[in-house]
Amino acid sequence: MLVWLLAALLFSPVDMDCYDAALWSCITPLSIESIANRSNSVDVPDFTRGRWKTNKPVALELEAVNGVREIKKA
Repeated sequence: MLVWLLAALLFSPVDMDCYDAALWSCITPLSIESIANRSNSVDVPDFTRGRWKTNKPVALELEAVNGVREIKKA
């Protein structure tokens, strides 16, 4: 599902910002650290410094075009 969403986002209006990109890019290093630490949990950094609490959501809707569902800004 996430791969489909990522592929759809590449051809649709972007609902990600630089903080989302930073979060997605830190998953692998954090996973490596967790595995090296006997699978203990690892805290995910808050790249927004708490600003995610007041971030306005992006309105998106799914629309089928020629049988393919696309994500569009509402």
